[in-house]
Amino acid sequence: MNVVLNKQSSEDVGELIDLAMKNSLMKHPEGTLITQEMINELVNEVMNQITPFLLRNLKVKKIV
Repeated sequence: MNVVLNKQSSEDVGELIDLAMKNSLMKHPEGTLITQEMINELVNEVMNQITPFLLRNLKVKKIV
C-alpha cells in the first residue's frame, strides 16, 4: 500500500509542478530568456501549488 501511495504522491507533485510552470513560465513566448524574476515567480507558484498538498499529507500521516 505504501508503494501505491508514494507513486500517487509523486504523480500529484508532478502535476502540481506542471501547473505551476503553466501559470508562470509558460505565459511567456517560447524562446524568451529566463530571468531571475521569472525563476522567483516559478518558485512562488510552486510553493502556492504544493503547500496545500503538503499540509494535507502531514495531517493524514499524523492521524495514521
